[in-house]
Amino acid sequence: MELNKKTTGNRCGHDPQKPITKLVHEFTKQPAVLRTLAERIERFTRNRSVIPMLSAAKNSKRTRRSESAESISLVLKCIAKYIDLVTFKVGFFNRGKWFNLSYKKIQEHTGLSKFRVLRAMAEIQRVGLVGLHEVYEEIIDQNGHVRKIAKVAVKTVNLALFAIFGMENTCVKERKKASNRRAKKEQEARESATPANKTGNLKGYAFFKAAQQALKNQAKKAAKQSSKRHKVDDLSLWDDGIPY
Repeated sequence: MELNKKTTGNRCGHDPQKPITKLVHEFTKQPAVLRTLAERIERFTRNRSVIPMLSAAKNSKRTRRSESAESISLVLKCIAKYIDLVTFKVGFFNRGKWFNLSYKKIQEHTGLSKFRVLRAMAEIQRVGLVGLHEVYEEIIDQNGHVRKIAKVAVKTVNLALFAIFGMENTCVKERKKASNRRAKKEQEARESATPANKTGNLKGYAFFKAAQQALKNQAKKAAKQSSKRHKVDDLSLWDDGIPY
């Protein structure tokens, strides 16, 4: 009878001899500072002293186990991939709207189970590298009762995550550059949204605003006359208060 061969690893699929260091969906167009951060985070699977506050298990002097180090390394890499350098929030923009990074997306990127992701996040939070702020939305159900629905939590990173690897000064510089780029982009978006820039005709834009103001004045006049009969409060009338 053939004996079962001894294998390494455990039921979670981890192999201590070959720890996973790469994400299912690796970095593509992320800033260089974040790619460098991710490369240095990978070292934690081989050398626990790379992240001193996570080198040992919770409430223990024992060196952190291999599968735990693998989980923490992968989750931190995924977080690094989605760091917004301007705000230090963790997430992404899609069609101009911000989305916080969910546990589901972390699972998809790391290939880890929900249980391993949650345990790794708990350890990362415990040492203060990442902050988590719960978000709830109040709704009224069909019975008229107010209920709270949990939304994807806001996750923010601490500068210490960069400082561990000696990258704090680089991070501050890159953060300033990212902030300037965003401010410039937002300014361009505001300017391109005006009719003057769309048509390239400032004179035409000026006449357009004058016509708009004339229509507002006519509406106000008609409403005032109507208010004498219907007692409509002038304060309810729309007016942005800007003289054109």
